[in-house]
Amino acid sequence: MSDREGKRTSRRKIRVSIPKWEAKFDAIVAESKEATLVLSRWGFIGLSDGFVKAALWVYFCGPTKHEVATALPAKMNLRPLCRQMVAVADDLEKVLDLFGAKLLATLNEMDKVVPPKLSGMNGQKISELAGYQPKLLRVCASVFGFFSDTIDGMPADRKLVSSRALAWLFLSARSFTTKSKAKTYSQIATLLDAANQATGKPERFSSTEEVRARISRFQKAFPREVAWIRFYLENNEVPPSRTDFAVLLALGPAFYRLSHQ
Repeated sequence: MSDREGKRTSRRKIRVSIPKWEAKFDAIVAESKEATLVLSRWGFIGLSDGFVKAALWVYFCGPTKHEVATALPAKMNLRPLCRQMVAVADDLEKVLDLFGAKLLATLNEMDKVVPPKLSGMNGQKISELAGYQPKLLRVCASVFGFFSDTIDGMPADRKLVSSRALAWLFLSARSFTTKSKAKTYSQIATLLDAANQATGKPERFSSTEEVRARISRFQKAFPREVAWIRFYLENNEVPPSRTDFAVLLALGPAFYRLSHQ
């Protein structure tokens, strides 16, 4: 077996699915008074177990850049949809031009027998809705096209995603506590130690200083993203749900750019 194949095999052995990892993590925490105390205190101030566990799992077991890059286009392939929307807009516009007022009058007659819930938004008639559908489809196609281009440059490498997860965990904890930064670093180190054991990796203690240094590097390298994370937490008043957190991690830079267009 080549060195490269050996490394791939090693990564596959280390990677643990979320349910399996979470079961191991819960068992380890149950045996650790320090980790149990941290989770209890964080839960009391508003940090849900779901968010905390998601961040810890991503830190150790999250997808690689290649996995994200190949998965996103497969699940969010918007370009064919953009082309279809433009084609439908063209066809609809031709029909409206061809039949003109007669078609709109017919639609208005239909509007009289359509249930109120289906008759349009804010009291608009079907003919009015039909009139601006081509433009609406083209606008949506442009937006989806921009989003599709954004996706291409979106995936972050494994180390960056881990650091981003750690930053979210730290900033979320800081937004809910008046304890010192040193105390928060220590709490995160305690949970990282338990999370690392749950992955099945060789024992490795995450010291408070290691946590502080990594978070500090991320804050210095990505000040705008850190500011956006703080803005998100201040406006939502709670950390993201587990599902939303996965999206924010994958699209973090893109979400920042889109929110400042």
